Amino acid sequence: MRLLYIFLLALLICSCNSSKDRIVFSSSRNGNSDIFLMNADGSSQKALTSDSTEEWAPTIKRNGNITFLRQIENTIVRVSLDPFTGKEQFIPHPQNCMLDDKNVIYNTINDDQLYACDGNVFIADSIGAIKINLTDSLGGVAYKPVWYPNGNKIAFSYNNKKQSDIYSVNIDGSGLINLTQSKYNEEAPDVSPDGKRILFTSDKDGNNNQEIYVMDLASRSLENITNSPDWELIARWSSDGESIYYGSNKDGNWELYSYDLQSKATKRLTTNEVFDGDPRITH
Repeated sequence: MRLLYIFLLALLICSCNSSKDRIVFSSSRNGNSDIFLMNADGSSQKALTSDSTEEWAPTIKRNGNITFLRQIENTIVRVSLDPFTGKEQFIPHPQNCMLDDKNVIYNTINDDQLYACDGNVFIADSIGAIKINLTDSLGGVAYKPVWYPNGNKIAFSYNNKKQSDIYSVNIDGSGLINLTQSKYNEEAPDVSPDGKRILFTSDKDGNNNQEIYVMDLASRSLENITNSPDWELIARWSSDGESIYYGSNKDGNWELYSYDLQSKATKRLTTNEVFDGDPRITH
């Protein structure tokens, strides 16, 4: 009986840990783009914004606040939202850039801000003052950067006017590495919580679409986790590294899905006739 109790307790703990994530995402189900929040299994979906303005590009600050972009008439502003109290405040754009598509990504170690602007990738401090241009010497277009979990390295997409590849670089600009070295288009990376794997989208399977691949950074081995004739874009790791959340139009319009790396099972998380996408993970 004691062994059974221990087993059930361990199973409960495992279940709680695997479902603790919440997903922040953009949706146009209310007639314009709003920011929504749901549990990792797709339950308890609720709108965090619900007015007539357009809101998109949610990201997460270290304190748990959600930041996003909002269009007010002809101006795009940045907003920080406490998801528990609903309190909003305007926050500045980075010193050198008025963001209009993708928001900054916050370092979970010190609140440094990572973002792409005018074809380069920058790190700014917590108030938006530039610390470094990481890609100034490359000459192409660098975009969609993400932090490694240790905060000392980043990955990003880079287009050299022929195709896009995934690169990594240290936060001081040293150690630039082309991780994919492919003739295909690889973009939109995200690094696993243990720093050992990276996911991205690629058109390498020849279906004239983007699919989601996972690369082991030590061996550079690749796995296509979607294998679909449709499009899959903007994927994120779960906080335990056991699942991946992503957007796809496989069911006729853009919805959010989860993929379990152990069981290889896919689950649809949203069900609407409009856009749901751009997931970010919070707790």
